[in-house]
Amino acid sequence: MNTVSTASMVGMGVSLVISVGVPIALLIIAKIKLKGKIINAAIGAGTFVVFALILEQLLHSVMLATFGTSLTGNLWASVLYGGLAAGLFEETGRLLSMKFLMKKTLSRENAIMYGVGHGGIESILIAGLTAFSNLVTSFMINSGQLETVLATLEPGMREQTMAQISGLWTIPSWQFYISGIERILAIALQICLSYTVYLAVKNRKYIYYLVAIACHMAADSGAVLISRTAGIIWAEVALFVGVAIYCRFVYRSYKSEQRKITTLVFDMDGTVLNTLEDLTTSVNYVMERFGMPTHTLEDYRKVFGSGIRYAIEKSVPEGTPSSVVDEMLPVFKEHYDVHCLDKTAPYEGILDLMRELKKRGYKMAIVSNKIDSAVKELNERFFSEAVSVAIGEKPGINRKPAPDTVFVALGELGSTVDEAVYVGDSEVDFATAKNSGLPCISVLWGFRSREYLESIGATCFAEKPEDVLNYL
Repeated sequence: MNTVSTASMVGMGVSLVISVGVPIALLIIAKIKLKGKIINAAIGAGTFVVFALILEQLLHSVMLATFGTSLTGNLWASVLYGGLAAGLFEETGRLLSMKFLMKKTLSRENAIMYGVGHGGIESILIAGLTAFSNLVTSFMINSGQLETVLATLEPGMREQTMAQISGLWTIPSWQFYISGIERILAIALQICLSYTVYLAVKNRKYIYYLVAIACHMAADSGAVLISRTAGIIWAEVALFVGVAIYCRFVYRSYKSEQRKITTLVFDMDGTVLNTLEDLTTSVNYVMERFGMPTHTLEDYRKVFGSGIRYAIEKSVPEGTPSSVVDEMLPVFKEHYDVHCLDKTAPYEGILDLMRELKKRGYKMAIVSNKIDSAVKELNERFFSEAVSVAIGEKPGINRKPAPDTVFVALGELGSTVDEAVYVGDSEVDFATAKNSGLPCISVLWGFRSREYLESIGATCFAEKPEDVLNYL
């Protein structure tokens, strides 16, 4: 039995590293630089498996059973059919996933994450596993282990196996290196296709979906056709040129795309309402009822913003059982429901800001970790003319900094994360905006100082309510 050259095995190893390493590296970079969500990469990977490896393969089985060699024996027919099938299945899967599975998180950044997941899993499953299998087989061939295994097989099976692995020593070494390079181009193509379909869904212009199908088909069919007629080198050159042009178009479109803000999601306490005095009064009432020391307004300023349970837990003496806090919560609710409007009022300039926003056609919502009934009552009292959606803490919806309240609010308003901005005053708000995929405007008239907000990474600030308009 012939042996596999060292150059070929190094090529397999390089292709393996590229096929697995590049997707992982891109995932990390996209997560850090673009702040995209990993779940969207997972959706991309899952969609590829379902639409390309399962549904598309079922179609191939039917077509081969129906047309047989009349399809496979005709170069143009097989090439065009294969490219069209790949384009239709993968781009349709991409469209459906973005339209339904990514409905709440769809943005240009998450479209890129989808492409990384789609192209990454394709690279790992197709090129990575192939390179790994080839490498292991090559080691077995060169060590003589495979010859021992083949000796145990029937002659027919042995000849079939030899025919399958003979390429490991007959194919020129440089072709094993090209496999890795091709994967880089394929991942870049998948990212570009993902961005193109994102434009289709976002702008409701489905011509982009057809463009994605055409580009996918051109890449697949063109590469195979050129490879069969002019050779692998020319096929790779053509693929490189085509993908480079496509990447340039997508990059320029990505950079020029401006986030068009139509919706503002406001925090309540410390952002639109000065609730500090009424909250302080109600918490101190509970503390007195349970024989615990009370605190000053400035003490409470540091703990409000993460929900009343958190505020009480931070205010009770150290070592207070959780069961006692459980008993304190309904007492607080009963008192606060009666006194939540005693001194609470909008911050100066907030009502003017909301009137101006409504005049300009912006949609607004308020989300809070306050009890839902109180949030709705306060919104009805102060902001109902401008704010149509107000959501507080209630069963079935995770509280901030989880993005649930934001997503529910956007859904009720008919808005997406790509057209919304979050306005809040605390670290909880900054984290909520980040988890929701929204830019955050941090206000400086609330419960936290600029120095503290800068220390957690906030970069956009409003010193007074009208400053919010500067970010729109």
